[in-house]
Amino acid sequence: MATESLSRLLFPSNYSADMKVLYFAAARDITQVASDDIDLSSESWSLHSLTDHLVAKYGDALRKVLDHAMYAVNMEYVDKDNESSTQLCPTDEVAIIPPVSGG
Repeated sequence: MATESLSRLLFPSNYSADMKVLYFAAARDITQVASDDIDLSSESWSLHSLTDHLVAKYGDALRKVLDHAMYAVNMEYVDKDNESSTQLCPTDEVAIIPPVSGG
């Protein structure tokens, strides 16, 4: 009985292994959605593998944007040099922020 209670505390019925991806500016224009939920329950993901997944889903036009975009994981920017080594967790929120110009 104690093990059942512990399991319910650690993994409540509403537990989700989905990571939230937020799209801004050109990334939102290409995907036509403000966000996606990506299931991370079956494998380990890095920002690099997330990029590959999103390009497979939305096409090469998104890759062109992602090549110049910044990622923020849980509201912390990730250096371009660290994208392939940054590991993602199901509770993470990843924002894709393309460069913007203004005047």
